[in-house]
Amino acid sequence: MISKTISKIFTTDVKSVLTTDRLADTVALMEREGVSCVPVLDGKKPCGILTERDIVRAANERMDFASTAIGDIMISPVITVERSVDDLDIFEIYELMASNEIRHLTAVDEAGDIVGVVTQTDLIRWLNPEYFVSLKEVGKIMTPDVVTLTEDGSLVKAVSLMASAFISCVIIVSEAVPIGIITERDITRLAAKGVEFDENDVSRYMSSPVETVTVGCKLQDAVALMMEKGVRRLVVVDSDGLLTGVVTQFDVIKGLESEYVKALKAKVGETEGRLREVVRQLDEKSTYLDNILRSTTDEAIVTCSPDMTINYINPVAESFYNLPASEAIGMRIDEIHKRENVNPERVEETMSEVRKTGRSSYMINNGEGEDRQVLDVRISTIINKKGVPIGFGHFARDVTEITNAGEALRQSEARYRSLIDNIDMGITLIGSDYRILMANSFQHKLFERRPGYFVGKNCFEEFERCDGVCSYCPGTAAMETGRAAEVETEATLKDGRTVSVHIKAFPVMDESGKASGFIEVVQDITKRKDVEAERENMIGALMDAFERIKMLHGLIPICSYCKKVRDDDGYWSKVETYIEAHSDAHFTHSICSDCGDRLKEGELEEI
Repeated sequence: MISKTISKIFTTDVKSVLTTDRLADTVALMEREGVSCVPVLDGKKPCGILTERDIVRAANERMDFASTAIGDIMISPVITVERSVDDLDIFEIYELMASNEIRHLTAVDEAGDIVGVVTQTDLIRWLNPEYFVSLKEVGKIMTPDVVTLTEDGSLVKAVSLMASAFISCVIIVSEAVPIGIITERDITRLAAKGVEFDENDVSRYMSSPVETVTVGCKLQDAVALMMEKGVRRLVVVDSDGLLTGVVTQFDVIKGLESEYVKALKAKVGETEGRLREVVRQLDEKSTYLDNILRSTTDEAIVTCSPDMTINYINPVAESFYNLPASEAIGMRIDEIHKRENVNPERVEETMSEVRKTGRSSYMINNGEGEDRQVLDVRISTIINKKGVPIGFGHFARDVTEITNAGEALRQSEARYRSLIDNIDMGITLIGSDYRILMANSFQHKLFERRPGYFVGKNCFEEFERCDGVCSYCPGTAAMETGRAAEVETEATLKDGRTVSVHIKAFPVMDESGKASGFIEVVQDITKRKDVEAERENMIGALMDAFERIKMLHGLIPICSYCKKVRDDDGYWSKVETYIEAHSDAHFTHSICSDCGDRLKEGELEEI
């Protein structure tokens, strides 16, 4: 009889507001658009709802409509239903609204963004004619207990009655004859006009005349009248026109409750056999899954209910925690944490993160030396097909070997780093794009930069002050040839000074044999260059001196008796005179010891 689902029913043209909007503006919007509610959004997600009933409450509490923010009066949180739940029939929508005591249901998409609103009017619009026929007459479903006021009653009294009794209307009567009605829609209309809800006569503001039907009116005709007049209730009178009750949209659709029960019974009857088959299949799947978890994974798996009670533990977990399944099932997961000496505060922080994000992790580190065991524990929320959390899964891996290897690697790296940083040469690791990946302490010291400064920067910009790769770059040659390359050049320091450096580059090859970068070893050779320059200068000076020396060469004729030397012109002169003329040498005169012994004392004095 009823086949329409929520995706076919809800209204998509929804007027919405924000929590910061003013109540006065929102009431004006509702009056202008003729809507009974407005969702309140945070971005595209509904965070509350404001209905005509809330406006009646605000009027009764004498709120200042101009200064009150929607966030201060809205109903929150808001009840929502996913548009994708296409198996949700009209009577199930009604049951959801009735159980939550609401008259408006917000529809959202899979992301939680609003896509529409379902109202009682929407439900009635989609009810099939046979539904009304089954309920027959208005008198069978109407509400006989009606709140009334006489025409000399006050508007403030009408508002008070509606707010305190949680009713949608007050009937104005004169000697039991309905002459007018004040509804939630009327209160919204008056609030939009800025009417003060004081002791004014209710007759000035009531809707009149009243739309009525008789007790014996067919329900189908009554609903047609509601849809034609655009009202949500009709006043019911007897044959004399006296007030008998009121029939509302809620009265019309509450018959869906029995339809809901009937539908549930039918569904149970139809699916009982299939349910047994599903149970059998689930039992088989559970057996398969249990065998998989027992034989094909090296992870310890423990699952627990939302209250942290363990309901499954696999053999790996039994071994990890030295806890048989027969003892573990029914325990709280906290007891395992306690056995493993896990800090309770750390566990609570982890579970808090899991509840927020759906997952988290922590480490268990027990024992020392050869008895040490390190477990990497991950916790995830277990959810059903509808996205509802139904428990938690704890997954642990033994990472002792990995942890020990990692620590050994870190120690090795520390030793390597210490060695590299204490070498008096600059060592730089550079990628194939000429970006610096690592530089040791000496390199930073040489160029007067703070530690870590070079990482990520271009080597040619930092070391050579160039806009592009240097033409003589040994790194380029090393990557192209696969062999070491070297060059001597000058580098410019931070303060503008230049130093002489020797650069040797070694290629870094990847697994395919392709160069992925290079290592540069830089040695400051400024002092060596200075010494070489000084040596060259000294050699030049000596060469100049040698060029100035007048060399004596060839046969020199000398007298064998007086030792005089004959020059090229044939003149004889003393030896010292000849040498002084042909060289830069000069002579001084004295008596050697042998001559001194032969000469007489008087002769020495003459000399």
